[in-house]
Amino acid sequence: MPMTVGIIFFGDFFQDARCINIVESIIKSGNNVWVIDASNSSAKNYKRAKLYHLNIDLNKKGIRKFFQFFTLAKTVIKRQSSDVLIAGDLYSVPSIVQGSKNQKLIYDSREIYSHLGGLSKKPLTQFFWSTVEKIYISKINNVIVTAPSDRKYLQQRYRLESIETIYNFPTPKINPHQPKNNLRTQFGIEEGKKILLYQGKLFDGRGLFQIIDIVKQDNNFVAVFVGDGNLKPKIIKYAQKNGVESRVFFTGAVPYYTMFEFTQQADVGCSLIEPISKSYEHALPNKIFEYALCGVPTIASDLPEMKSIIETYKIGKTVPNHDTKTQIESIYTILKPNRKNEISKTAHQHFTWESQHNTVVKLLGLNEIS
Repeated sequence: MPMTVGIIFFGDFFQDARCINIVESIIKSGNNVWVIDASNSSAKNYKRAKLYHLNIDLNKKGIRKFFQFFTLAKTVIKRQSSDVLIAGDLYSVPSIVQGSKNQKLIYDSREIYSHLGGLSKKPLTQFFWSTVEKIYISKINNVIVTAPSDRKYLQQRYRLESIETIYNFPTPKINPHQPKNNLRTQFGIEEGKKILLYQGKLFDGRGLFQIIDIVKQDNNFVAVFVGDGNLKPKIIKYAQKNGVESRVFFTGAVPYYTMFEFTQQADVGCSLIEPISKSYEHALPNKIFEYALCGVPTIASDLPEMKSIIETYKIGKTVPNHDTKTQIESIYTILKPNRKNEISKTAHQHFTWESQHNTVVKLLGLNEIS
């Protein structure tokens, strides 16, 4: 008998790799799934998954948007039948706890929410979310994390044992053979220029200004940012201030699968996260696996989780933060010819969502239905 899983996520489902991959695993196992997200999308379905979009203005400042999401999501949850509820982030946890009718509850803790990078200069807001997590986490059946260091931290902080690491690996389906969007044509990038690509949210602490510094110091490089976020105007101003605005480009936010048409055209993928919080210190972002699956070497901060993966599997180079000279030297080191096939092969062997599928199905308590 098929089971039903509900996923609640404070963001756009179509731009979120983890939500999409979990939905894919549930469908693949022969079970049913519906999703509540915060977006203005008009799509009512994703394959066999029913979608419920709550039109929340994510750019609105303050916590009122979270209370609005909580109220609306809780109402939808109570109307839907399900055996399992997954909160795709801390912001969705209160709605699954208060909307639950004795379902199994899963909290997907993608970050250390008690120490968020984006809230490092907002102690009151950080305290609020830390308190929310402390109150609600005891009411959750299982917690998911994306890296072993997060698991260890949450176990120590809350004395939890039921924590499972499910890595943020991509699926091989992401790598299109013939991209429809050609970056060099779209932005007029010369063939000789090397494309440094960042994909993801444009937020504080992600080393985005460091990428501009690299472009400033070496005329061989251009920067392409795939994504959107509140830091975009500041990045544009910084590029203009440093006289490199003609070599800095933005695609805006794009659907998850579309993003990889851009990824595979890059020469180097960037993940220069700054250790401005414990959450960022533990970072193991999905982008380094996505770069690798597309055969793109990564230049990343020498933070423990990223350093371990990148150096073990030789898919790029880790560097100190704010050391532009070393970063440029390292980029040239990984710009060796014929590396793309080697990196992509490694990623297909070790970093695919399919390797996480059985763990997801088991954690959710689902039966594989043929």
